[in-house]
Amino acid sequence: MLVCVVLGWPQIVPPDAGGGEGFFNGLLNLARNTALAFKRRVVVCKSLDGSRCDLTANWASGWIVFFDDDNDGDYDEGELIQSSITWFNSGWTIRVNSPLENYVSYTGNGRSRMANGAFQAGTFTLCHPEYPSLSRQLVINHQGRARLVVPNSVGC
Repeated sequence: MLVCVVLGWPQIVPPDAGGGEGFFNGLLNLARNTALAFKRRVVVCKSLDGSRCDLTANWASGWIVFFDDDNDGDYDEGELIQSSITWFNSGWTIRVNSPLENYVSYTGNGRSRMANGAFQAGTFTLCHPEYPSLSRQLVINHQGRARLVVPNSVGC
């Protein structure tokens, strides 16, 4: 059954069909579950072109999800890309704090870890300037679990 889910990544419902926060939360949880299922590191990194990680990109520009065989948090030639999204923006903005600035990396035990081995926790803040009441935060804890939070106040 997991194989069907993993192969179905490109068919995930687009963010403008319901809400960007739910889409992004589902993507992070699917990446974590894939790392657990395959006992391999899986990385989600921001990308402009859907074929490589890009430190200059904004998370709302898009991202790729891949098996990080050399555990460096960056896509290298030959590593298997599981999914790529380059059309996410549709008005949503995504802000992050520094531990999540460039990538989220899940180890084979499902925990979020930086390339240097330190645990990776932080917050994604998603908002749409036309609908600020729909703003949400995705908080990733030290175990790699993402939870959706309604922020007290968020400015887009």
